[in-house]
Amino acid sequence: MMNPRTFPAEWRPALLAGLFAALVPSLHARSWLVDLGPNNTADGEVTPSGTPAINPGNGSTGVADANGNYWNNVVGAGGTGGPVAMSYLRLVDTTNASTNIGLTLGPNWKSNGYQNGGLDNPDPAKLGNFAITKATRDYQPRSGQALQSPPFRHPGQCGC
Repeated sequence: MMNPRTFPAEWRPALLAGLFAALVPSLHARSWLVDLGPNNTADGEVTPSGTPAINPGNGSTGVADANGNYWNNVVGAGGTGGPVAMSYLRLVDTTNASTNIGLTLGPNWKSNGYQNGGLDNPDPAKLGNFAITKATRDYQPRSGQALQSPPFRHPGQCGC
């Protein structure tokens, strides 16, 4: 006869797993897409359309791309794409959910676009979700320490 306060040894792993699953919130991987570059008719446009919210906040247009993903758009004041130091405080993930992840650009960043080598016809077989023309037409060449991400923090630790 089984003691009502104990469980057979073979049940313990399943019970512990069930208890763990009940107590730990579900975790899932998140992805962020960032279009770096100008927003003007000569060299590039935000992805996929619309006007980004410049500093502070996020640069999401609120419109999904052809793959159903949402992008953050990093452009300089006046749509020129730099050189202005700026911070995007709450990037959106690919589902358009706001996050506590931020992105900071230093004063030395530069951008360029399709007049100077931007990729006009991206191949989805090679680039997957990155094969969005408005994202590949314009770009940010590396120029010193122009791009950095602040330390990641758990949302409960953020004072935002």
